[in-house]
Amino acid sequence: MSPDTAYWVGEHGPEPFVPRTAGTIIPSGKLGGRGDTHYNITVNAPNSDIGAAGRIKQMLAANRTASVSLANQVAQERSQRVPH
Repeated sequence: MSPDTAYWVGEHGPEPFVPRTAGTIIPSGKLGGRGDTHYNITVNAPNSDIGAAGRIKQMLAANRTASVSLANQVAQERSQRVPH
């Protein structure tokens, strides 16, 4: 993190943080704390056939790494936005 640069932080909603000196954010997972991030995916398919749920689970499992990577990238970009 750079001094005098605003970053969006907050565990219960966005809060601007402007450090006075340079520093590093250490993910809580590296400290032995609650570092897990959970993503919930909801699929609504009311008229699907009986095998649809299995196919959806297979698709999600096959693309898990890419999906988590994309979600982490979006979260990181969001946290680095400077408030206007």
